[in-house]
Amino acid sequence: SSDLNGSNTYIEFGDVLDLGINDLTINQWLYLNSYGVYTTLSKSLAGAQNYRYSVGISNDKLNAFFQGNTPGSDITPNGSTTLPLNTWFLATFVFTRNSSIRIFYNGREEVLTGSATISQWNGLDFQSINPFRIGTYTASNNTGIQNVFNGRIATTQVYFRSLNQSEILQYYLSTTNRYKL
Repeated sequence: SSDLNGSNTYIEFGDVLDLGINDLTINQWLYLNSYGVYTTLSKSLAGAQNYRYSVGISNDKLNAFFQGNTPGSDITPNGSTTLPLNTWFLATFVFTRNSSIRIFYNGREEVLTGSATISQWNGLDFQSINPFRIGTYTASNNTGIQNVFNGRIATTQVYFRSLNQSEILQYYLSTTNRYKL
């Protein structure tokens, strides 16, 4: 578990986990200290740059971000559940390249606001030199940080495939005891 203070703590892995042409699922057990605009995982760089993705929180909702090779056409759907403060929850983000982004809260699929369609970039090979980070977004200089998460991240799982709803619910139910839910 990592305790992130919302200003300067995060985890850096370097230039790893390029998406390539794969689908992507991200599971994260999160504990939110306050509402804000936070990134919980990113392979991204701020500014008009291609081939980037990230997930996190926008104010009090789960949020995903995806950008192929069409500058200015960022896809940023938000979930619908108001997130709880000071308690653990499971956030799951599924990027199905020939379709759309899906967001799950505690194993249940969210109704999304904003476009979630990413099929326009199906087959596009996502490669970048951006660092893979947990707990922050990378600033435009490719070293600085922004949107630093304020809370705790206990577990992060990344799959290069789209998990289905039953797999996501099964994971949630099999891990809830760890978080006293």
